[in-house]
Amino acid sequence: MFTKLTPDTKSPNLTLPLCDGTTWSLSSQMPLSFTWLMIYRGYHCDLCEEYLRRLTALRTDIEDAGLNILLASMDTKDDALRAQEEWGLAEFPVAYGLSVQDAESWGLYISNDMQRNQKVAFAEPASFLIRGDQRLYMAAISSIPFARPDLKMFIAGAKAAIETMYPAQGVGC
Repeated sequence: MFTKLTPDTKSPNLTLPLCDGTTWSLSSQMPLSFTWLMIYRGYHCDLCEEYLRRLTALRTDIEDAGLNILLASMDTKDDALRAQEEWGLAEFPVAYGLSVQDAESWGLYISNDMQRNQKVAFAEPASFLIRGDQRLYMAAISSIPFARPDLKMFIAGAKAAIETMYPAQGVGC
């Protein structure tokens, strides 16, 4: 079931395995500013590779903005490891195994594709900024791979939001 998340309310909890063998949990994050949950389509997606390769050049900007980032997909462990290694993402935590249920609880669009002669579900891209108390600050959810936030603007905006105490928007009347 599709969920519409509301900014400034508690986000769904999320716990995922990481490529390094540990487990990541949203509830244990203690960011200086925000946790940045970035969902990518998976190893099969050339546009994801291009987008995430650009992210690697912004590592210092991400740290300066006080962002704890997680890159996550519905990929298998093997495909997530391939993406991390081949796309140069070794300095970022990469999670795999996002379930359809978790994806839907975050309001993600789900697509299906044929990969290796199997029908495989994957989540379309999204970026979320989440406060340390797990309240959602912002969501950018896409239904297609070529509509994602500009990385430099996104990072600069997150930093400015903290510096100016800019409130969450889209909370209703």
